[in-house]
Amino acid sequence: MIINDNLSMSRLITHAIQKNYDTTCAKGSKYIFAKILIEKMEELVEENEREGITLTCKQELVSFYEKFGFVSHGMSESEHGGVSWYNMIKLREG
Repeated sequence: MIINDNLSMSRLITHAIQKNYDTTCAKGSKYIFAKILIEKMEELVEENEREGITLTCKQELVSFYEKFGFVSHGMSESEHGGVSWYNMIKLREG
């Protein structure tokens, strides 16, 4: 089983990044904030013996998540908010 975006921490990461995506002053802090939260999610994956983490994000954030080791699995079937969403997966190492 994979930890998915119904966990509040994953939603928090996506919300925090999207909210400040285009603001110059937040770019460095948003990266650090996301890194800390993703590292915590990775700890939860290990502790709960899950396969990895999956989330959905907007197209402009695909490359951002790829920097953290997520792999894009194409467009999601979700049409939430009339926006295109992309499936991102990061499998557990080892």
